[in-house]
Amino acid sequence: MIMAKNNAKVMRPVHFTEAMKIISAAFQHRERIDIKVWVSDGRIDHLQGWLVQGEYWRKGYVRFRNPSNGQIRLYPEIFIHEVDGHRIYL
Repeated sequence: MIMAKNNAKVMRPVHFTEAMKIISAAFQHRERIDIKVWVSDGRIDHLQGWLVQGEYWRKGYVRFRNPSNGQIRLYPEIFIHEVDGHRIYL
């Protein structure tokens, strides 16, 4: 964690593989996770408090489930650009 000029806490960026480990740990421990994902039409989906439903590491996709209504969304791993406040770099 880094302190910005305005004394706001800024989470340190993480590498793509470390971000995938965070997602995998959330899947194994059934923890809720906050994700920001680019969508193919250019907008950003912000999934707050979603669960990791499953991961297809060979195909490069991750499924997320909304615990309140059961909605499931499938995203390519490479489109995920923020996990729990950590920016992702390649």
